Amino acid sequence: MTTRARIPFTVKIDEHLDHDAFQASNDALWAELMESEYRGEVERILARTQSGIDPSFLGFVRTYEMLAQLIPLHWAVVDIGCCNALQAWYFRRHRGYYGVDPNTPLFERLVLPNTYHFFYAIEDIELLTGGIVYTEDDIAALTDDPVFAICNYVPSDEANKVLRQRYKNLYSFYPEAP
Repeated sequence: MTTRARIPFTVKIDEHLDHDAFQASNDALWAELMESEYRGEVERILARTQSGIDPSFLGFVRTYEMLAQLIPLHWAVVDIGCCNALQAWYFRRHRGYYGVDPNTPLFERLVLPNTYHFFYAIEDIELLTGGIVYTEDDIAALTDDPVFAICNYVPSDEANKVLRQRYKNLYSFYPEAP
């Protein structure tokens, strides 16, 4: 039996939700993207998207910035509910970044040399071996250790149950309404 790797860590929720820290992360990511060779692609994505993403709100990037510092570079990252995947920038040095989202067209997602994108529902991750993804290599990439899955701001209890069964290393966050 193979032992699966685990990353033990905790995140201070008050820092995670701090608006100033959130905005600083957002602004820093925007500046990095605008200075990169992917500037044109990012601008094209933002011009076409209907997701609500814009330079003032690139997604919940503070979380991704923090996780990228914790996840070892030889691990793959599966981002469930990746939207436009601008946060893939934080994982550009990791083994791979796999964006999964059933709502954002593939042409509206950031593509870097280590990124792969899938267009299907979260619940279908449990069905991977049933032919939902394209090849056996795709299945292996999404499930072979070491893998860290992220489900950030995706409001589905059922999806979280499926993901907890599939991935030993999972960050899942969705705040309850007050």
